[in-house]
Amino acid sequence: MELRKSCLRRASFETPRILNSLTGQLAMQDLSFPEERTLASFVRGANEETLDRLAELVCGTPEFRLMWLAGAAGSGKSHLAEALGRAVGVWPWCRFEGDDWMDQSREPSYVSLPLMVVEDIELLLGDVRPEQWLACVVDVRKQARLPTLFTAETSPAHCQCALTDLATRFAFAQVLPIVPLADDAKLEVMSAFAETKGFRLERDVLNYLLRRHNRNLGSLIELVREIDRRSLSAKRRVTVPLVRELLTESL
Repeated sequence: MELRKSCLRRASFETPRILNSLTGQLAMQDLSFPEERTLASFVRGANEETLDRLAELVCGTPEFRLMWLAGAAGSGKSHLAEALGRAVGVWPWCRFEGDDWMDQSREPSYVSLPLMVVEDIELLLGDVRPEQWLACVVDVRKQARLPTLFTAETSPAHCQCALTDLATRFAFAQVLPIVPLADDAKLEVMSAFAETKGFRLERDVLNYLLRRHNRNLGSLIELVREIDRRSLSAKRRVTVPLVRELLTESL
């Protein structure tokens, strides 16, 4: 039990602060929101069990694990993939996506990386060649007894594979769902982050941001940073007209 607690602390899953929310209580770790994605800056919401399972990739004895992180766009899959890679000291070398499967110069890393991440795996499915590569990755990593993390918008059961053998391998993956934050929870996070910057986001501004901007939480936080910079440089209060100007310029 003590080892488990120690591992979680090293993975930066410290006991969160609690904020009262319109939707109940929202667990948050680090309201500094560093530029680099970390485990500590990921807002857990309803993802406690998934985060506990991911922590096992960071601490403990290396072993073969095939984990599948499933969640809608903007739910935080890329944040967690980067955070895990940083936690074990192999980001961005551990990351594979798109046409990276054709880069043979990276093959030695399949058996040396303490963690290998293949993002947006559904984009590789339906084509025999990248599927053969994925099957090879699973087999090589299994032989090397090292963990592999796939990310996708859906579970492997809902993916269409050209190769039956690959579908069989996917059936053994541990599927970890990521539940996106509800809109009210996102408003709480944005409001709390603005307070750490020394200003207040009124409710009408928050609602305007949700209506007019990408609802990806990371993107919303970056927008709050920019609002802070604009407000300071223009010496203006943060209001809907100020935010409207900023969004219009960005378009």
